[in-house]
Amino acid sequence: MSFVWKRPEGRLATPEQIANRVWTVVEDRGLDDLAAVMALMCISVESDFWCPANHADPESLNYQHDSTSDDNRSVGYFQQQKGPHGEEWWGSTQSMMTLETACDTFLDRLTDEWHTATGNPKLAGQMIADVQQCAVQYRYRYSEEWERCWALFNRAIDGVEPPPVAPTGDPVWLPEVLRAEGLTVEEYPGWRDRGHGDFDQIWGVMVHHTGSDNTPTSEIASHPALGLCSQLHLARNGVVTVVGAGVAWHAGAGSWEGLPRDGANQITIGIEAQNSGGPGPNAPVAHRSCWPDAQYNAYVRCVAAILRHLGVDADHVISHKDWAGATQGKYDPGQIDMGQFRKDVQAQIDSKEGGAEMTPEQDRMLREVHKILTQRVRSKSIYRTPGGGTLWQAMELVHNDDKFLHEDFVEQAARRGQHWAIDIVAKVAAGVGDDTGAEAVNQATAALSEVPVEHLHIYREGLGQ
Repeated sequence: MSFVWKRPEGRLATPEQIANRVWTVVEDRGLDDLAAVMALMCISVESDFWCPANHADPESLNYQHDSTSDDNRSVGYFQQQKGPHGEEWWGSTQSMMTLETACDTFLDRLTDEWHTATGNPKLAGQMIADVQQCAVQYRYRYSEEWERCWALFNRAIDGVEPPPVAPTGDPVWLPEVLRAEGLTVEEYPGWRDRGHGDFDQIWGVMVHHTGSDNTPTSEIASHPALGLCSQLHLARNGVVTVVGAGVAWHAGAGSWEGLPRDGANQITIGIEAQNSGGPGPNAPVAHRSCWPDAQYNAYVRCVAAILRHLGVDADHVISHKDWAGATQGKYDPGQIDMGQFRKDVQAQIDSKEGGAEMTPEQDRMLREVHKILTQRVRSKSIYRTPGGGTLWQAMELVHNDDKFLHEDFVEQAARRGQHWAIDIVAKVAAGVGDDTGAEAVNQATAALSEVPVEHLHIYREGLGQ
């Protein structure tokens, strides 16, 4: 994606709102949450949840958009495009610029074997790439959005906590994990593609100060000498900005027990806190003396969230002075007692451990039970109210009972001459109800034929027929 312009006031819809709209399309097709997440993975890579128009397809400028791009002729959330001579490969410009129809087209072209990607982000990414027909060098990008989009889907649709993530690969999960800790998180433009190569195993976190109380995020994202010099920037007001996902040059030469000498950049997430560090390297440490409460507390929560996500304790956070005090004379973060800092981080980790006493299998089972009890499913009754949304159902049995009981209730009321019920049955029989399928029309027609003639006569008189 190459953006030319973004609307200053932001996106037309939040990622959560987009997830809900995608879910409606997926649900209408009778698919499940995996299909929804795969659609969100596609949107995340293709447009980052913006809706771009494109001057190469001038018609797209006539539809609601929040950005413009110059990515060939691609438009909309899924970056679909017409052929070189205007062929409607993906449908009309209107359909490509409309989230629901663009999503329906994507799902229509998704392989029928999509369900085999359950638990397999790499396979899901390959299936998405097959639909999008992207260049070979970019096919891997979709799988990187697996965890982010599951977290987004669960937060937006089911209210379920994100599933645990293996601590390998680039930490594209940082925004979701930090927000879940209650932190205010911003995302610096292009952060997912910024870094000096890719992570493999992530050991933990290294904490720093920037040396100034007003260091901008741009300096951490694109340092004049180092390029990306930490994954996170922590402002004095506690706002965390994710500036990169790849390896950053933040540690330099140094050592720490259990870590490879001079090799911390490749295995630690760096956090640069916007802070002068106090009076200097030789001053006695007065813990937190130059740290605003908002910044220190956010530092603790930020580190705790990352370590909990990695499945490790506070002994996996080190300071730059721990690592490079001897080799480089580093003293950051200044005026922080790392012993006390680790105690504060561990207390924060423990405060949200919830299921710590459970085995992994028990935790998995609890998540499954929660999903069964709280997943949203639409009514299957052919007489459901158009746009009536979702119902909370405990299991498929209740789902089917809703269908049969509601249909019987409406049809019995119609036979008794209830005008509201006759009206619903008549509309479905005429093919203008919420369910316009042949089976629904046939069933409603048969039900209408069982309504006594006198009741139909009174009903039609009321309509002026």
